[in-house]
Amino acid sequence: EVYRPDPSHARIANAIKHEVSLALKLLTHLRAAVWGFRRPVDSVDQAILMLGDQGLRKWASVVAMAMLGRDGPNELVVASVMRASFCEGLLLEIGSRARAQDGFLVGLFSMIDAFLGLPLAEAVDRLPLWDDVRAALLGQPGVLGDVYGVVLAWERGDWDEASRVAAALGVSDEAIGARYRSALEFADSMAAPRAGGGVTTPDALRL
Repeated sequence: EVYRPDPSHARIANAIKHEVSLALKLLTHLRAAVWGFRRPVDSVDQAILMLGDQGLRKWASVVAMAMLGRDGPNELVVASVMRASFCEGLLLEIGSRARAQDGFLVGLFSMIDAFLGLPLAEAVDRLPLWDDVRAALLGQPGVLGDVYGVVLAWERGDWDEASRVAAALGVSDEAIGARYRSALEFADSMAAPRAGGGVTTPDALRL
């Protein structure tokens, strides 16, 4: 339902309310400071309204990945979330807000082969993804693929390659570093206890 062009918030809220772990996960994640909300989030309906359609799709994608990874190492889930936020941030950096959600999916599902224990092409083929998201995951050229390439190069410490590809996109090294730090903060918020009662533990990433 969340991936429909015009999702029904009522149906989504009803489904979440009937699954206690989902409701707790939604409210807990929104209490994390990284989401930027300054007022308490006390109900599923309020959380859905505050997130909006794009934010809800992002949250649902993270939950789906956590479900895939519940029998594997939690580090894979956290690393996938970090890549997702990093790709999204770089697309926002180049002014491509409309593609940011696609970038988030590229990063989030970039380790799908490890989760499913399948070759990457076969694993990606099982996902209901847009063609350009699928192409980026398989290493084909394009804006999404270039952004993903920056993320991979930065991750492995290949600064020259990251700088070269980022420069072609109009992104400075300083901006890459800032987006990387932001992505780490976002991923950490999904995995580490936080002070003040708003916690998201490793187990909270697993339904």
